[in-house]
Amino acid sequence: RIWGGIVAIPICFIGVYCVKNSSLPIIESPALLIWFWFLFVIFVMGMISVPVAEAMLCEQNWRGELIKHDQSQIVIDEVWGMMITTTSLFWLDFHKYWIAIGLVFGLFQIFDTVKVWPANLFDHWENAWGVMLDDGVAAIYASIVLVCIHHWVYQF
Repeated sequence: RIWGGIVAIPICFIGVYCVKNSSLPIIESPALLIWFWFLFVIFVMGMISVPVAEAMLCEQNWRGELIKHDQSQIVIDEVWGMMITTTSLFWLDFHKYWIAIGLVFGLFQIFDTVKVWPANLFDHWENAWGVMLDDGVAAIYASIVLVCIHHWVYQF
């Protein structure tokens, strides 16, 4: 599942670059509107493509049991989660954005793996909502920790 996060890194870096380098205040930036529109489009694409992909990608685990839900080949939810976490960077002042994107990647991967409540509840929903929303919750937790790191620790 780490590949979805790796695919999202350039998307997130471009998004941060475009929004932060706008001549307008962040809230008035057309790039921010485009970013939120892109978040919406990725979510809708996930809601449409996840059921189709799950039907096509049924796989077996090491016990020979059939896995029909949230297969590792489906990464659109990871991209969406990384993008949500990256959104918090628009209002934080990191001087080295490659460090910030690295934090986004690491924190999101941790929270996506740990599945803190209510992400663990969404993870048990065997539909597209569950696939997408567990990553959305992980992204929100990662964003909160990112803001805390920036506020209390960040001095790079």
